[in-house]
Amino acid sequence: MRKVLKLLFIISAFVLTGTAAYAEGSSPAATDIRQPEFMTFGKDDAPVTIIEFSSYTCPHCAYFHENNRKWIMETFVETGRAKYVFHDYPLDGLSTAISMIVQHAPKDMRYALSELYFKKQTEWMRSENPLEVLASLASLAGMDRASVEKAIEDRPLLKGLIEARRLASQTYNVEATPTLVINGEQVIANEEQEKLTRMIEAAEAAAKAK
Repeated sequence: MRKVLKLLFIISAFVLTGTAAYAEGSSPAATDIRQPEFMTFGKDDAPVTIIEFSSYTCPHCAYFHENNRKWIMETFVETGRAKYVFHDYPLDGLSTAISMIVQHAPKDMRYALSELYFKKQTEWMRSENPLEVLASLASLAGMDRASVEKAIEDRPLLKGLIEARRLASQTYNVEATPTLVINGEQVIANEEQEKLTRMIEAAEAAAKAK
């Protein structure tokens, strides 16, 4: 556990500085960037693309996943009207560690594990040892303790997540979570569903008119 706590400290330092300055003893090979694989849902040729920027430690994100996100998936993604991209936007060391664990989960279990972490957010955030709870939940996705530690040790992925966050901030002006970008336009994710419907349908109509 001491090793895992040290890794979490290193992750927090990376997140705060955005550099490899705290990667003690890291070699050039260990700090190469590995791009994260963001989860994508729906048809590639859908007229609307919705990008979600979320952090696992954000309570507003957990609320979004239980409410508007579920509704968006059922109403627009599963019906073929929109493509949906879940873009990790970690705000602290713990949320970054969770993103790394999910990225290392078996591909067919990533979505379920991601949703489980949001659903159980209160449980692991209130725990005196959140990493123990996170590892226990990861075991439901087929990950043992060694796999969880390997995920948190993945410094190339860590740098990739930080770089992806930087680019999202630069490209879409993302400053808070949860944020949606609908065909390039930024939207507050927890807006009323009527307003989100109007914006998604407007984007759909504009795309079809081209």
